[in-house]
Amino acid sequence: MLIVGESTAGKSRLASETVRRRYGRLRLVEPLVRAGVPAAVQLVVGAGRCVLWLDDVERFLGENGLGRHHLDAIRNAGGERYVVATIRAEEYVRFAVPAGGRQPVSTEAGRDGWDVLKRITRVDLSRRWSPAELIRPAEYGDDPRIVSALPHTDEFGLASSGRIDGHTGMVVVAKRLPGMLDGGVFGCGSCTRLRVESRTS
Repeated sequence: MLIVGESTAGKSRLASETVRRRYGRLRLVEPLVRAGVPAAVQLVVGAGRCVLWLDDVERFLGENGLGRHHLDAIRNAGGERYVVATIRAEEYVRFAVPAGGRQPVSTEAGRDGWDVLKRITRVDLSRRWSPAELIRPAEYGDDPRIVSALPHTDEFGLASSGRIDGHTGMVVVAKRLPGMLDGGVFGCGSCTRLRVESRTS
């Protein structure tokens, strides 16, 4: 899953809540740098029951980074192995090739990056919420932070209003897209986080 949206749309919050609710019993594997991607993928493929976490995935694209062959290896391994990634909309556009068009990024790294991005299921997350989506957070009328943020959603969007802290924002984002979060609810404590800096010998 690749969550695409503007800055402060709530991409990372939605991604982390999705992992917590759907994959909370799996290991979370997070490369810290681009050079750590091969080792992280190797761990996901070899160990199984893992989520490859790629927040701001553009940081991991390019030379010696995430490639199509890595995604193929995870997919071919089968079982409980998932990729959850986020990217800002403007970064996505830099890589995207419109139908019959030319790629904005003309380098080989840009072409390889688009080859990766187009293979991950894309979920668009708008910074501004629709009236129907705003009904859910409005149900939290006893929370003054949400109450003060709702009147400004047409200007800033709820997640970027600056009136909601990380925890509350995560809860509201989860309420926004319940269809994505219909798996079992697990505690964050059950998820083992493995951070990979680079390949080890």
